[in-house]
Amino acid sequence: MAQLAALFSVSALFFYLRVRLSNNRLYQAIFFMCCLCCSLLALGSKENTILLFPSLALIEGIFFFQFAKIQQFAQQKTKLFFLLFLLLSAGILFFSWDFITAQANSYGHRNFTFQERILTEPRILLFYLSQIFYPTASRLSIVHDINLSTSLFTPWQTIAAIICCIGLIFLATVQVHRRPLLSFVILYYFLNHLVESTIIPLELIFEHRNLLPSLFLFLPLAAFSIDIIKKKKWAAIITTLACTFFLVQSGLARSNAIRPGKMQVH
Repeated sequence: MAQLAALFSVSALFFYLRVRLSNNRLYQAIFFMCCLCCSLLALGSKENTILLFPSLALIEGIFFFQFAKIQQFAQQKTKLFFLLFLLLSAGILFFSWDFITAQANSYGHRNFTFQERILTEPRILLFYLSQIFYPTASRLSIVHDINLSTSLFTPWQTIAAIICCIGLIFLATVQVHRRPLLSFVILYYFLNHLVESTIIPLELIFEHRNLLPSLFLFLPLAAFSIDIIKKKKWAAIITTLACTFFLVQSGLARSNAIRPGKMQVH
C-alpha cells in the first residue's frame, strides 16, 4: 500500500514537472491528464497521499515562482506582511480547531496521550532521518519500542529534537531563494509526515511511513557531487567509492533487518 502510494505520487510529480517544462500544448494536456490519473491512483492507494497536492504547490512555489514576489513584498511592507501572516495563521487555526480537539480527545484506546505523541514525534522524525543516513541492521526493525516524551525535558532529547526540527524548517524557509533544492527536500520531508506524524492518534512509529517523505533526501548531495566532479575529476573516484560503500551497507542492513523482537528508540 505504501509502495503503491509512493509510486503513483512520484509519477504524479514527474508528470507535473513535464507539464511545467513542456512548451507543446498537446504534450502539456497529455502530461496533465497523466498527472491527474496518477494523483487519483495515489489517493486510492493510501489516504496520506492527500499531501501530494501541497507537494505540487511546494514544487511550483520553490522552483517556478520562487517566492520572489512574496519576499519583495515582505521587505517593503513588513508590518502589513506580518499582519497578513497572523491573520492567515489565526484563520487556519480557527477552522481546524474542531478537528484538532476531536483528535486530541480520541486517544482513549492508546497507551500514550495527545501531549506525549506531539512531544515524541520530533524525535521519531529525526530517527527516520538517521536510519536513511546510517542504515545498520541494529537500527531497523518492524516493531520499535519508543520511550515516550512526557515533557520537554523528559527525556532530554525531546527539546533537542524539537529545536532541530524547527531549525531545519527555518533554514529551508530562509534559503529558498539561494538553495531551492535543499529547501525543497527539507520542506517536502516534513510536509509529507504531517498526516501520520502529528495529531492523528495512529501508532507512533512505522518505518514504511518514511518511504515517501525520504524520496528526495539525496538530491542535494547528488547535485553537490556533480558540481565537485565537474571541477575536479579525481573526485569522481571518491564519490563512486563512497556511494558503493553506502549502497552495500544499506543492502546488508536491510537484508538482516527482519528479525524477532523490538528495537529500543531513545
